[in-house]
Amino acid sequence: VMFGLSAFETLFYASLVTVIYSTLGGLKGVLLTDFIQFIIAMVGSIWAASFIINMPEIGGLENLFSVPEVAHKMPMLPDFNNLDVLVPLLIVPLAVQWWSVWYPGAEPGGGGYIAQRMLAAKNEKHATWATLFFNFAHYALRPWPWILIGLASLIIFPTIDSLRDAFPTLNESFIKHDLSYPAMLTFLPAGLLGIVVTSLIAAFMSTIST
Repeated sequence: VMFGLSAFETLFYASLVTVIYSTLGGLKGVLLTDFIQFIIAMVGSIWAASFIINMPEIGGLENLFSVPEVAHKMPMLPDFNNLDVLVPLLIVPLAVQWWSVWYPGAEPGGGGYIAQRMLAAKNEKHATWATLFFNFAHYALRPWPWILIGLASLIIFPTIDSLRDAFPTLNESFIKHDLSYPAMLTFLPAGLLGIVVTSLIAAFMSTIST
C-alpha cells in the first residue's frame, strides 16, 4: 500500500535484507538490530500517537475519552445486556488460554525464540530479568500507542464507508477495519510519517529475524 509493491514483493525484499544481516551478524547481530528496531518502533508509534491525539479534530486525551463513539468502549466491565459484547467476553478467555499454550514461542516452557534468548543470556539473572522486561514491554507498553490511534480513528473514520470515501482509488480488498491505523497516519507531517514508516518496517524485519 505504501510503496505500490505487491504483498509478495514486500515480503521478498524485507526477507532478503533480514536474511543477509542475520547471516552476517549471527545471533549477536540479530539481538543488536532487534534492540535498535524496538527503539525505533516505540519512538515512531508514541510520537505518532501524541501528534494524532493533539490534532484539533481529536482535541487531546480528555476530549477523546468523552466522545460517545469512544466512551462506550472504555468501561472496564461491559454491558452484559448487550449480546454483541457478551459473546466475545465468553470467547476471549478461551482464546487467551489456547493462545498461551499453543502460540509459537510462548509455550509454558518458554520454547522457540524466548528459549533461544534466555539461553544466550550471560547468566540466569540476566535471562530472568530480560524475559520479565520483554513481557512488560511487549504486552503492557507497546500496544498503547496503537490503541490510542485506533480510538482516535473512531472519530475521524467512524464507519467503513468513511474510509471508502477518504480513499476512493484504493483497492476494495483493503477497505477493512484494520485500514483505520494506516489511514490515521496520513495526517502526519512528512518527517514524522517517514519515522513511523521506518518503525513499521523495523518491526516487520525484527519479526522476520526472530
